Amino acid sequence: MKRSLLKACICVAVVCVMLAAFVIPASAEDGFVFQIKGVNQQITGEDGVVVTTQEMYESCNPKWAITLWCEIVSDNILKLVKDPIAGKGDVPSEVKLKDGQVAVLIHSSTSDPAQADQYPNVYGKNAAMEMEKGQYLVLEGIDLAAATGAGTATAVYKSKNLPAQTSAEPSEEPSEEPSEEPSEEPSEEPSEEPSEEPSADASVEPSEEPSEEPSEAAPVESSVEPAASEAPASSEAPAAQSGGFPWWGWLLIGIGVVAIACVVIALIPKKKA
Repeated sequence: MKRSLLKACICVAVVCVMLAAFVIPASAEDGFVFQIKGVNQQITGEDGVVVTTQEMYESCNPKWAITLWCEIVSDNILKLVKDPIAGKGDVPSEVKLKDGQVAVLIHSSTSDPAQADQYPNVYGKNAAMEMEKGQYLVLEGIDLAAATGAGTATAVYKSKNLPAQTSAEPSEEPSEEPSEEPSEEPSEEPSEEPSEEPSADASVEPSEEPSEEPSEAAPVESSVEPAASEAPASSEAPAAQSGGFPWWGWLLIGIGVVAIACVVIALIPKKKA
């Protein structure tokens, strides 16, 4: 009877420990994905934003956000220059962005994962606090040069774990291939036939009107569209986030500890005998 009880307790302990290992949330160094609603925008709720200047940092409402002060390694890779800075009601005075530096701000109104239904960015806030100096963030959907876009920032612990496609090398190769093929084919055919008849009408009128109007209209569209694309990103961000340690995970760990304690208590009388 005692042997069967011991076996049962050991089995329960092993199962509980295995299940607990599966429910442990992914930490920042395991590749946590932060949701970024936009660049140089105000923090208004459960937000994640990127700011590129000191002026924007001071005016974006960083008083209660977690500031990840980073330097730009490449177009979409950032490296933390300091440990995370938690806002305490005032704009952190130690943050002074220089050229080639940006700040990623993660905000939530709570640090308690039990309130995730009401404050869904709590997992991002807690993960941001776990990051350390020297860790990396890989941006997707964010254009730092144009200061536009909405997407994600994935935490990477070591440089060797950075995705290969995010390095500076792939940005050079695509610029060479498109420049060769289009330059040969279009240059031969249009130069023979269209050069005689449309040279008087088409070469003058189309070259003037399209060159002026699109140049003025294009900035208007690009400045408006990112704002519209940011709203869905902030609304979908809570659903994409994951993490936190659920209550039933702690329950499993507790059951495992109790089972192990029962095994130890049952073995003590045998040793004394």
